[in-house]
Amino acid sequence: ESSSSSPMRDNPLTWRHGVDIALLLGEEEKFATAALVLCNELKARFRASRASLGWIDNGRIELQASSHTREFDRRSVEAANLSRTMEECLDQNEEIFYPSEGSSFVAREHERFGGVEGMDALLSVPFREKGMPVGVITLERNDEPFTEEEIYSLRLAADLSATFLGDLRARSRWFGVRLLVAFRDCLVGFLGPVGLWWKVTAFLVLTFFVTAAFLPWRFRVDADFVLKTDATTYVTAPFDGFIGEVNATAGDAVSPSQCLLIMDTNDLQVRIAEAEAKHTRQEAEERSARSEGAFAEAETARLRARESEAELSLLRKRLERSVLRAQFDGLVIEGDLRERIGSPVKQGEVLFKVSRLEGVFPQLDIDEREVLEVDVGALGESAFVSRPDHRYAFRVVRIDPAALPT
Repeated sequence: ESSSSSPMRDNPLTWRHGVDIALLLGEEEKFATAALVLCNELKARFRASRASLGWIDNGRIELQASSHTREFDRRSVEAANLSRTMEECLDQNEEIFYPSEGSSFVAREHERFGGVEGMDALLSVPFREKGMPVGVITLERNDEPFTEEEIYSLRLAADLSATFLGDLRARSRWFGVRLLVAFRDCLVGFLGPVGLWWKVTAFLVLTFFVTAAFLPWRFRVDADFVLKTDATTYVTAPFDGFIGEVNATAGDAVSPSQCLLIMDTNDLQVRIAEAEAKHTRQEAEERSARSEGAFAEAETARLRARESEAELSLLRKRLERSVLRAQFDGLVIEGDLRERIGSPVKQGEVLFKVSRLEGVFPQLDIDEREVLEVDVGALGESAFVSRPDHRYAFRVVRIDPAALPT
């Protein structure tokens, strides 16, 4: 310690400024208000023209308060010049004053700012937390330079209030920002403060490549499929007609005698009614001829009645066959006819393909560019277009290459 600093430490007036200011700030609950109180008090106690406070934000000094000014434009030229002056103090982490003849520090920005603003004297003192600068207070005066006693007194005020202002600053910020700052502080303790974010970025990139190289990644392959089985039944149209009602579609599980489809029978029922009336009429003609003794005419009427009876029996059997039913427990693997209700079908046309539940498997048609990503044992899920909400799990058991025409 120099011998000149001892009398200043022993001077109660030197200590009083720092203690009084620290007590005043202790009554505040918000950083912005405390910063304004600090600037106003320092301006009055040090007979300054203006006192301004800057605080580090995202690695740069940002103007926070100016004496007797609640609102100011941080983007103005004057604010930018003042911020550069504060950064000069922040970079050297020591008190900077102007005029500075015979001093070891650099005060170019202070000299430039004083010339632009027409100030005869400037004094900047850093706020420190754990030895690291976190803010700067700058005093401007347009008469006499700052004395060594005043410099020491301002340094003491900054040291006594730095921790409190830092805590207020942290509590007043948004929760997400506070969380990020806490995370950054942990990283600083682990990786060191120099080039922190470059180190974090390099660590994340390295982690990504290591993860990509050694951990398996889920790869999704989409493909069309058809169900295959060794036991398949084709349900065909029983006669030429129209589709009346559809009760099953591809993907539905069916049981024996379950109704799959009903043909439109309106025209068939009309023909049955006509055939019944014709048969009744011919039987009446036969009875009438026999009662009159016209046996030849009676025999002719009898043959016609038998013919109409055979026709009626054929129509009734066709009516019974108009309801298509499942023959066994199985799964409808083809047959989406809901949009074909009312459309014509030909006798023998395949309407449904029903497979037994035993031995059913999906056969996938995978693009050659993606099949290399699929291995035997891979798991998957299948769903029918008509029932996308119903999914069926499967496992790949065999991969067969196939050449398909283009």
